[in-house]
Amino acid sequence: MSAARKILVRTLVKPFYQANAGFFLITVGLLFGFLKTPQHIDIAAALAVSPLYYVIPFTLFTLYTFKTLQFCFTAQRLKTNQFLGWLVLLKPATRIPLVIYIQILLLAPVLGYSGLLLFMALQLRLWTSAAIVVGGNLALIMVAGHFLHKRLITAVDPSLLSGFRLWTSRLPKPFPMLFIHHLFSRQAVLLLGTKVISIGVIAVAVLIFQVEGTDYRLLTLGMLLSGGVNAAFSFHYHRFEQTGISVFKNLPISVDSWFVRFTLTYLVLFIPEMVVFLGNTIMVAPIDLIIGSSLLPVALLSFYQSILYRRSLTMDHFIKYPFFTTASLFFVILGYVPAYTLVIGLLLISYLIFRFSYRSFNLVAGN
Repeated sequence: MSAARKILVRTLVKPFYQANAGFFLITVGLLFGFLKTPQHIDIAAALAVSPLYYVIPFTLFTLYTFKTLQFCFTAQRLKTNQFLGWLVLLKPATRIPLVIYIQILLLAPVLGYSGLLLFMALQLRLWTSAAIVVGGNLALIMVAGHFLHKRLITAVDPSLLSGFRLWTSRLPKPFPMLFIHHLFSRQAVLLLGTKVISIGVIAVAVLIFQVEGTDYRLLTLGMLLSGGVNAAFSFHYHRFEQTGISVFKNLPISVDSWFVRFTLTYLVLFIPEMVVFLGNTIMVAPIDLIIGSSLLPVALLSFYQSILYRRSLTMDHFIKYPFFTTASLFFVILGYVPAYTLVIGLLLISYLIFRFSYRSFNLVAGN
């Protein structure tokens, strides 16, 4: 057990923190550059008093957890780490606690900040808030540990049920739907899991708004966090472009048309979230806010897509952009900047980046 633990720490934990040292330095700089320690304590106390607001830090915690899992999944596929397959030879009673221990080490920054949240909840004798913090962290550890354990002992991805594939094959197949078909057939678990979390974030944001009753920024923040949850799809779509539909690169499709097509793909991808959001806000919020907030995740994913044409990134490096973009726009929205302004600005910036980077990226990729 001790030898196996040391091997996994050296293979997964230490490389993760080494690869993301810059990420943690920038995060600490942002957290403690804008906010001092007393302000962090005030925020923790405010969250404890209004536990519904815990959805904000736990959304960021979930994004970070996805980042740790993505790193481990990538590391497991490396030829130098093929020896990890021996884990399946360990007894489940030994293997499962070992994987949970590794996941706890990977989530150390999350657990550290959660300790502050728990301390304030206990100090204020708010037992429900304390239970939410403890339960939320246990859920993150156990769910992430489950997926990490499943990946480490599985040699190949499990195939999908033929009935499910038959159902998805009946969906229409215009260009914006090609990536949706790819997700259903190749990454259905990721798609469905992400949608559940994303819709849950929106539902909680709407619930908080209904409790508060006046602050429309909560609705926009919910859609912002939903866009952050779905950010990984931009990376997967970019990879799908280079492999699954690379033949389209040889067709006389203009840059403008290509930009419109992948933006429409993201619009289709966000239909479930839009239905939930519109169904709960259409009668209570201004129409400009509803339209702007609904399109904000689409604009965000188009922005991330354009960045991938600007620079060739791995998932570990890419995930930093959604994290810091979400954190930055969070404060911008709190400054009462209208959602439609953010959408227009993001789409314009995305278009300019994409237009100037698309051809040069293809030339480099072709070489």
